[in-house]
Amino acid sequence: MNYESPREGDNDILLHSPPPKYASSATSSTAYVFPSARSQREQRHQSKLNIKDMGQTAILPIFNVIATVILVSVLIYVYTSADNKPVEYRMAGMPIEALISLLQTLIKMLLAGGIGYALSEFKWIKLESGTRLSQLDVYDAVTRGFGGIIRIATGIRPDSIIIPAILLQLGLIAIGPSSQQVLSAYPLSYCDNSVQFRFTDVTKEMLASWRQNDKDIRSLSGTTANYLVEMALDGMGQEYNFPINTNCPLEAKNCTIVDMPTLINKVECTPGVFNQTTIVSELDRSVMTVQQYYNFTDGFDYMSRPRTPRFFYAGSMQHRTGYDISNFSLPEESKAISTEPNTPDNTTSTAYAGDQVFVIVSSNGTANVDTIEYPNEIVVHECKLVAHLNRTNFAIIGHNAELTYSESKLIEMNYELLSDKSHWNRSDNEDDYSSEDKILLNAYALQLAALNYIITQDQSEFNDRNTAMWAIHNDDNGKNTIENFIYILILRISQSITMGRPVSLLPVDGVACFDLPTRYHLDPASYYTFCLCLLIPVFWWVLAWAIALYRAGGVSRGNSQVILLVTGFTAALRKQFKGLSHADSNTIFTRAKNTDVKFGELTTEHARKRGHVSFGTPEQISPLYKPSVIKRSTSSLRNNDNNNNRDEES
Repeated sequence: MNYESPREGDNDILLHSPPPKYASSATSSTAYVFPSARSQREQRHQSKLNIKDMGQTAILPIFNVIATVILVSVLIYVYTSADNKPVEYRMAGMPIEALISLLQTLIKMLLAGGIGYALSEFKWIKLESGTRLSQLDVYDAVTRGFGGIIRIATGIRPDSIIIPAILLQLGLIAIGPSSQQVLSAYPLSYCDNSVQFRFTDVTKEMLASWRQNDKDIRSLSGTTANYLVEMALDGMGQEYNFPINTNCPLEAKNCTIVDMPTLINKVECTPGVFNQTTIVSELDRSVMTVQQYYNFTDGFDYMSRPRTPRFFYAGSMQHRTGYDISNFSLPEESKAISTEPNTPDNTTSTAYAGDQVFVIVSSNGTANVDTIEYPNEIVVHECKLVAHLNRTNFAIIGHNAELTYSESKLIEMNYELLSDKSHWNRSDNEDDYSSEDKILLNAYALQLAALNYIITQDQSEFNDRNTAMWAIHNDDNGKNTIENFIYILILRISQSITMGRPVSLLPVDGVACFDLPTRYHLDPASYYTFCLCLLIPVFWWVLAWAIALYRAGGVSRGNSQVILLVTGFTAALRKQFKGLSHADSNTIFTRAKNTDVKFGELTTEHARKRGHVSFGTPEQISPLYKPSVIKRSTSSLRNNDNNNNRDEES
């Protein structure tokens, strides 16, 4: 069998002559063509080269994807491991915050690189379609982050690649703060009944102090803890806290007792009139007006100048003042009725129980300690104590104590019952009296003690030691009024009686709350959402990169500056930039924004061979020759067969 030698230009396809028995056949017109072994080897070699090129092109993007997924997985693991761990917890020898910061920095670096891969390939596709030359700089600048975007903002021509890329670059800025926001740490606390309070339960204990054994209302001198009233008065100027009886641990966040019954006397004041409001004179216990007390006349001639603030028993309190209580004695004990000239003989004692009313004389309605010179500076108030039973929540927070009232109930003062000494003498056992009896008697005794110490003390000394200091402390905040002063003073007295004198031998359990060490508390929904969102840029840039490579026929040009030099401008395009070779980047960019350009092959009309790839004007450039990446390694044999068949026929 004779074989023809391969001819040059036959595309490596060997033509075989037909066998002899068929060569002489007149009807045979078909040549049988078989690929040579050499041709097959070369095709396999070319296929291997194409696969190698694709592998070299994809190795870095594939590594980027794998590294990103691994780092995101590690980030999820770190979040999961840190949950409910103390803030001192370390992983890989690093604090959790530092480790997460490192991971998110690496992830941001990989994401930015991936976005750069996609943009660097897609810009060539954009240029092949024809666009402004400035898009070369735009695509390159967007890969450089927010700073690059700002630099070329005026040249951006929005398209389906640039806008998502810019949004993703801006989103990378939020990764750092978001990663730390997910990592929340705060202390938890637990509470138990390890703390005990001791206080005066005014619903179960009697506080009344009687000067006489028969418990006549005229001998009720106040409470069994009147020293607490003095303490409250003396601490008024410096606003000292009242004593607290509790074993609240120092390490406790707070200690609390709820629904503690507390007697509170509210002060209700009405404006008085200088020449009409009556008071009880401490000199002879007679009733007179404030004007008469100071011997004030129209000629400004008075016995002594009023020194304010000054407190008096109201005229309605005659025979019920602290002066009367101090001088009261029973006939059987003193062998005679009290010799006090203004004490009526009233065996029922009904007239000796009633509302506790007092009068305040102040300078212009303030608590300022002052000596009044002119009558228009004198302000008179007539005030009444109104008893309430509060349900109080008491909390110790650090070095401070806070009182909040959950309920306040007015105490109906039954003065007839208070004056009935047979009721109070029927038993010496406190348990024989109802809770209502104890509340009534305790409230009235506290009112008597409060007014007695406020009015009968040396008021000049009290003003110098406490009132003046309080007025100075509150002068700037607008609270320096005589109403505020007396309200706070009475409130301090009421609280001191309850908290400062725990009569009960049985302590009451309270609640102590403790802070646990600060720990990380992570919401899985939050950190899983955050971490999985980091993969969104990966999906985008991989898809954009793959589409760009497919449309480029598998040719990766990327950010190669050498390709820009090799391809170059056509003469027509160079002419548009004539004289600008020494210009700065801004000038070139401005010209490029107005220059239409296309990237492709420079060919002449009817040319059969592929031309030089270059940047030129749209009318000069033909599309690039792009064989299919998949078919490039498998279609050579079929093309060569067709060429050989045509040669044989010729």
